[in-house]
Amino acid sequence: MVSICVPAYKKPDFVTRLLDAVLLQDYKDIEVVITDDSPNDDIQVAIAPYVDQYFKAILEVWENKGYKIAETTAILLFPTWVISEETVKKAQHWLDVTGKDASYAMRRAVAEGRDTMVRALKARAADK
Repeated sequence: MVSICVPAYKKPDFVTRLLDAVLLQDYKDIEVVITDDSPNDDIQVAIAPYVDQYFKAILEVWENKGYKIAETTAILLFPTWVISEETVKKAQHWLDVTGKDASYAMRRAVAEGRDTMVRALKARAADK
């Protein structure tokens, strides 16, 4: 696996160019770790469209990689970078439609990511 660690402070255009370049690679065993201490949510807004890429890719990873790699990918790369009701809805849609016939282990990984995000949203609401 190749890991790319990116400090994203006030550089949303750089981050999206990087993510687009990573998605074009033939080598697919890549993780991108984005650290962001920007004073606003420009980075989160810029990377929100990549949530869909996660839900498109996890079935392919499951079919083409071993169980352990696929499960680890589904858990570690769940799109927690965009904590929102919209991401929860996309996870639920994947569970109900796209991944409805996926293995139990894959569905469990997505459901646990969704549930973690729901708890995070409730914690945010309580903190306000």
